[in-house]
Amino acid sequence: MSKLAEKPTQKVTDTQLYGRLLRYAFAYKGSLILSVFGYVVYSLGNVLLADLTQFLLDSLGEEATVGPGFVAQAAQWIWPPGDKTATDYARIAVPVAAVILSLGRALGFFAGSYFMNKVARSVVHVVRTELFNVLVRVPKAHIDQYSTGELLSKVTFNVEQVSGAASDALKTILREGLTIIALVAYMLYLNWELTAIFFVVAPAIGLVVQVIVESTALELMTRSTDDNRSDHQYTLQ
Repeated sequence: MSKLAEKPTQKVTDTQLYGRLLRYAFAYKGSLILSVFGYVVYSLGNVLLADLTQFLLDSLGEEATVGPGFVAQAAQWIWPPGDKTATDYARIAVPVAAVILSLGRALGFFAGSYFMNKVARSVVHVVRTELFNVLVRVPKAHIDQYSTGELLSKVTFNVEQVSGAASDALKTILREGLTIIALVAYMLYLNWELTAIFFVVAPAIGLVVQVIVESTALELMTRSTDDNRSDHQYTLQ
């Protein structure tokens, strides 16, 4: 057992550790704001691509039962259809809108990831600098208790892993959280009654799926155990 493991350390919870790392990240408010803006654009792009499907289906079917979506309204405002039929208009407008929305979604994802990674690398640099400054002032007798590899691991590997995990978690929360909020808001806009029914039924569906997955996994584990037992018996014979 290494001497690092033998030394008693003060218990720090995951919440406290993550809060300390977030304080480092919030020092770069400009990059964080740009990252959030990028992920907002990415989330809106996902919603508008789904809305584009309504535009396409309305142009192929008969008279629409609901009003035109956001993409259809924007397209008709930018480029009025004039005397074109719905199908002829959609034949041009839908591909153009798909390209523009996909490009905007990709740019939003790139901007969000780029500025979040910039914050992460800045946090890693700051933490490494502070740790190195502490090690420089530590008495030599204390430094001699640890090997060079242990000290280098603290400065390089440990700082990289902890700071990287914090930034990845924040990135996932922003990207997926904003996407879920945007899609739920769009569902409520389209049909709030159906959305409410979905939220009531979804937990029951999730429970059924969980039971099926667990039973299937147990069956596979039992089958694997039986196969291994048969192989062992065959080997002993």
